[in-house]
Amino acid sequence: MIVNKINTGWEVIYQYTHGLLAGKIAQQLAHKYRPPHWVETLTAIIEHDDNQLDFEEKVYLDEVGAPLDFASDQPSHNELYERAVRVLDLASFKSGWIMLLVSMHVNFLYQSKASESDKLIKLLDQQKKLRDVLRKRYHITKEDATTYYNFLLFCDRCSLILCQNEVPALSRSIEINKTIDNKQYFIKRIDDTFYTVTPWCFEQNEFVLSAEARIVNQLQFKSNDSLHKALTTAQVHLKQWSLKRT
Repeated sequence: MIVNKINTGWEVIYQYTHGLLAGKIAQQLAHKYRPPHWVETLTAIIEHDDNQLDFEEKVYLDEVGAPLDFASDQPSHNELYERAVRVLDLASFKSGWIMLLVSMHVNFLYQSKASESDKLIKLLDQQKKLRDVLRKRYHITKEDATTYYNFLLFCDRCSLILCQNEVPALSRSIEINKTIDNKQYFIKRIDDTFYTVTPWCFEQNEFVLSAEARIVNQLQFKSNDSLHKALTTAQVHLKQWSLKRT
């Protein structure tokens, strides 16, 4: 989960919600950039980070009892393996196209960590072979697959920046990444209301994005159960971002 500090406690955004926001961003991108098998692509983008949160699997509190932000989490290699298997299994039940994109994302996330885990090395090697099969099934090259995956990567990163409140104060930009059409993208505030992305890569000249956040008015928790209950009963706030071309 994504955890932001606020005056009264914490703003918590589930990674499921982050994935949904990534899907909303994908829906707004210029249609000329859309990969084939659009519904499947959109599903992969929305679900690429699912099955990450499991209160029965681990404790989501840091050493002082505060909610644990995913960026501060240090999962074991076994936890990484189990998470990867869950998201890959979910993708495999739907379609090979979804499996291809999600497999590429799992490789992107875990390749640097695999050298210390025989299970992860084996899993990623199996996925590499599977991606070869899937590209042949859909008659695309490795370069094509990278282009389509970059579309997902743009949406993922842009969503994270918004969810984590990372956009700096007025007129200062933050890099999204170098992805769609092999261009470098940045996002910034242009006034108290609007954000913009440069270069502009969306179909419309102006639109609004939204995501739900849970407001937890408590700084520390004694147990995982108490945090889980607080999140379940928390006030839900609809965050909104207005974007326009400049």
